[in-house]
Amino acid sequence: MKGVNPKARSRKVATKGVQSFRDVGNVMSALMSDVLAGDVTPSAANKLSANVGQALSRVRVQGDLEAVPAQAASEQRQTAKRDRGEGSIRLRDGSSKLQLRYYRNGVRIEEPTPFSDTEEGWKKARKLLRKRLGEVAAGITRDSRGLRYEDLRDAYVDAYELSDRNKALRHDKESGQPYLESVRRFDGFFEGFRAIEIGPDEIRQFQRDQRAAGLANGTINRSVAAVRRMFNLAAKEEKLRHVPHFPMLGEARPRNGTLPHGSYASLLKELPDYLRPVVTIGFRTGMRLGEILNLRWSNVLWLDSIIRLEDSKNGEPREIPFTGELETVLREQFAKRQVECDRVCFRVDRRGHARAIGNFRKPWRRACVKIALGRIEPVLGKDGQPVFEPKRNPHSKPKPKTRYAGLIFHDLRRTFVTDAEHAGAPRHEVMKVTGHRTESVYKRYAIENREQRRAALAQVDEYRAKKFGDSWQ
Repeated sequence: MKGVNPKARSRKVATKGVQSFRDVGNVMSALMSDVLAGDVTPSAANKLSANVGQALSRVRVQGDLEAVPAQAASEQRQTAKRDRGEGSIRLRDGSSKLQLRYYRNGVRIEEPTPFSDTEEGWKKARKLLRKRLGEVAAGITRDSRGLRYEDLRDAYVDAYELSDRNKALRHDKESGQPYLESVRRFDGFFEGFRAIEIGPDEIRQFQRDQRAAGLANGTINRSVAAVRRMFNLAAKEEKLRHVPHFPMLGEARPRNGTLPHGSYASLLKELPDYLRPVVTIGFRTGMRLGEILNLRWSNVLWLDSIIRLEDSKNGEPREIPFTGELETVLREQFAKRQVECDRVCFRVDRRGHARAIGNFRKPWRRACVKIALGRIEPVLGKDGQPVFEPKRNPHSKPKPKTRYAGLIFHDLRRTFVTDAEHAGAPRHEVMKVTGHRTESVYKRYAIENREQRRAALAQVDEYRAKKFGDSWQ
């Protein structure tokens, strides 16, 4: 058994003779000198400090109010060591304010406090230190109580703007500030909310308000999904500890519209001349409308018979071979091109100049209605009565509101995928052409065919008849 340190024994005896605050200061000053000199171990110093605390309590009970010099009190507090990982409290250099010192992820943190070098100030500082150590243990790196919805939104928009896939980003015409339409719907509802105040109940109230405004469930879900990504980003950046549950609304089943076989030629015949190349490219390749309208001649590689898209929706380039009718259409468009317009698909204005194709909703619907691929329906209210458009002037007659139902341009992409599946084309190769990254999304475009299902059942019957002699005849 090791012998007792003589210095420690003498200090232990000295603590028993503490009769005033001045004695406490003298003992602690001498104890600090012994520790620095190596005569007393830190563990022994901690025990002696506890003895001094007990003696100090006796002094208080006895009513001795003799003041301790400020320097001695400060030295006592600074020399009180804590166990490893519990942090420490010290006076800031050249200041009368206390400072916390603790570690987070191996990095030393020195946090200033507004507390003075008084008994009450040390009590508050110890309380704050315990709170900071608890946050470090729980993985919280900052206080999220002051974090507001606007802070999460701005950080999310900034991160989206810096990403490569930022095609949905818009800029306000007046201020020029970037924004996302799916997030902007939340601004009027959650503006001023603290992040910790947003939960499932508030999300459901937002959904009710949006449905009352006439928005579809799918549109509302896109906004909720955007805010969910906003919260996940804040949690990933350690601004939030908890991400609430975001309830989603049920959505309508995906569209299953396709162009009926035999209607392709009729549709081309009814459309204006400048739209026929657009439809041909969409029908033969399954490309998206935006990709077709933004197609440049620099994307067409004639020697390789390839259309190369450098920037698509999923951010990955892809190559699309062209043959047959598609090659003929491209060569015809190349022969009609104009120097000032490098687009593959264009329209010619009244002055004979080539211009980019914009919205062609009206000629498309007119052609589809004419060949029975679409129809115009009246819009009915909740009471089943027709809804009328707002009057343009007091003397105009009320005009019933209508909507289009039928074939849309994106159905051509769905038609291409469906025909590729039924033709038995390699799925992974078709996905490279269409730009689908996952089979789950790709399969949604492959519409089931009754004839294909009937043929599959016929194959089963034929197999059974050959194998087992099973015949219904």
